[in-house]
Amino acid sequence: MNVLKAAADIVGGSKELAERLEIGERLLVRFMEGRRAVPDGVLLRAVDIVLQERQARTPTLEVRDAVFREGSR
Repeated sequence: MNVLKAAADIVGGSKELAERLEIGERLLVRFMEGRRAVPDGVLLRAVDIVLQERQARTPTLEVRDAVFREGSR
């Protein structure tokens, strides 16, 4: 999956992602279409967005342990 597309899906679209990445939307679209190389800094900020969203959806170890304990009763 394309990291930029995943990040855009998370934040609500390419316009919103461009704002979060502090770049123009047209430039972002060029990156997403593969017409321009994505600078490392832009890519890392997009990865951060994806990771933060995934971490928010992943239960902590304490929550998982509590669920398992409840299920074993």
